[in-house]
Amino acid sequence: SQSNPQSDWIVGSDGKLLINDFFKLEEIDKFKSLIENKFRRKFSFQKINVSKKKITFDDISRNKCILEKIELIYSRDFELFNYDKISSKI
Repeated sequence: SQSNPQSDWIVGSDGKLLINDFFKLEEIDKFKSLIENKFRRKFSFQKINVSKKKITFDDISRNKCILEKIELIYSRDFELFNYDKISSKI
């Protein structure tokens, strides 16, 4: 499923990473720079298939129950990718 935790796709059955590098969406410039330097080509992004549905973090953060479910389902991702869990701070 596309909604599985990301760690399901990149951690092997032995618990080791199957990839050499990973990049966070909020660090997309780091990825772009690496690609451009590695292949000596300019790289650009285009938005395609933009969703009409807009759900903001503010919408989600108003409901602590939703935050707790997200943090539970994706707990290994939070740990592996070093994201802070915030439900306990709200």
